[in-house]
Amino acid sequence: DRLEAALARYDRRRRAEIRRIQRAAHYSAQWYENLPRYIDLPPVEMFALLEQRHSRVLPHVPPRLYYKIGHLVDRVASLRRSPGTPA
Repeated sequence: DRLEAALARYDRRRRAEIRRIQRAAHYSAQWYENLPRYIDLPPVEMFALLEQRHSRVLPHVPPRLYYKIGHLVDRVASLRRSPGTPA
């Protein structure tokens, strides 16, 4: 019984990990299949979005808007981490 339970747990964990990797691969493939959507962006924006290609949201938001929101979030986060800045 313990062996069966251990194997079942192992199987659930492995399947969950495989699903995570398959989702990431799906969104990555989707990004490349829609490359014309990103190709005319400035290189900095295009490559920033390439790094974000696993996002579930990116395919549904205009690329420039997604980039600007991400850039703004990064700036706010860095301000919060700055030394001497009140929390």
